[in-house]
Amino acid sequence: MKKIFVVGLVGESVFMNCDHFHQDGETISVENIYDEIGGKGFNQALTIHKLGGDVTFLSAIGNDIYKQKIINDTTNLGLKHIYVEKSDRCAYATILTNKLGDNRVSVYQGCKLEDSDLPLIFSQIDESDIVLLQLEIPLILIKEIIKYAKSKNKQIILNPAPCNKWIEEFKLCDLIIPNEIEANILFGNNYVEKIKELNLNVIVTLGSKGCIHINNHQEKSYDSIKTNVIDTTGAGDVFCGSIAYYLSKNYCLDDAIINANINASKSIKYHYVIPGIMRL
Repeated sequence: MKKIFVVGLVGESVFMNCDHFHQDGETISVENIYDEIGGKGFNQALTIHKLGGDVTFLSAIGNDIYKQKIINDTTNLGLKHIYVEKSDRCAYATILTNKLGDNRVSVYQGCKLEDSDLPLIFSQIDESDIVLLQLEIPLILIKEIIKYAKSKNKQIILNPAPCNKWIEEFKLCDLIIPNEIEANILFGNNYVEKIKELNLNVIVTLGSKGCIHINNHQEKSYDSIKTNVIDTTGAGDVFCGSIAYYLSKNYCLDDAIINANINASKSIKYHYVIPGIMRL
């Protein structure tokens, strides 16, 4: 089994359920409130761990009331982790979910990894085979991590979220996994042709419509698995983490996508993120 290294964000997440999302100027009441640790990188690493992968997760962690909770919860979940302590606050997210299972997520990214952390990150890359990234850490670090991992012939998987622009280093990634909104930001409305033109290997996730795998050789669609949707929060992270896991087991990409779709469909049958991941 190949070793996977995930660099990303961890913080406190607060979930609230509502009947419907706000209209402009509207105040709504929520039905309940729940908290757990999370972050795209954390969720993806936890997915890999739950599936049985060999994964190490690295993140910055702040110095506030959530610090010890994050450390304790990560340890209790059994996820191998390296938390670099910073003086700023921990990351914090609010997730509002409506009665259809759709969600609205807002993230305060809090403390951040810095240039001085690159030697530690590079040492973990040296010990790994697959590097899984998101865009919840500073873009300047993303550039350096991608270039270093490429120089060491590591397999690089990028989930470009949250997304705001294209950078040339993304071309060095072996696989890019955006959702459709992110694909439009990176490649424009005609993203299929642009991806082919750039000779990239991309899986665009389409929510309830499944996903599409695009490269210069093919354009293949995969249907989603129909299920009883309770909460879609974290489904994209389960998909990305699953892809990395199955590739670490030497699955072909086609089979990895099929299995990742199944896992994502399982995760949305439960409220919140960690309960869905822990039932994979």
